[in-house]
Amino acid sequence: MYDLAIACTDARFGYPEVKIGFVAAIVSVFLYHTVGIRKSLELILTGKIINAEMALNLGLVHRIERKETLFTAAEELTKILKQNSPEAIKLSKQLVHGYIIDDLKKMLESACKFNADSRQNPDFKEGLLSFLEKRSPIWNK
Repeated sequence: MYDLAIACTDARFGYPEVKIGFVAAIVSVFLYHTVGIRKSLELILTGKIINAEMALNLGLVHRIERKETLFTAAEELTKILKQNSPEAIKLSKQLVHGYIIDDLKKMLESACKFNADSRQNPDFKEGLLSFLEKRSPIWNK
């Protein structure tokens, strides 16, 4: 999980695993906690790629910067954070992350098992093979 994220204007985000028969199991945990169930499902089930503006609207990032100003913006944010009490920042992060930590641990354990199990799925095997062979997958329907 990240605390703050700045994206470049030309950044692209996506969870295209479904296109090759795989399940975005582990990332789904973090995505769910960041954008909620409906948006998570939309991104995971469609596999669509979104731009930085959509990522900002969804809350995946908190700011967008041009490539030329990205590093400067990150430095400015760092300077702002350094002006604050390190202990207060640490405790604030513990507090906010603590709201979901038990739930997150359980969800990650479940997602890891699901991830391993889903790799036995024939669609995953076909999807991976088709990806490596640079062809469209042939799904068993």
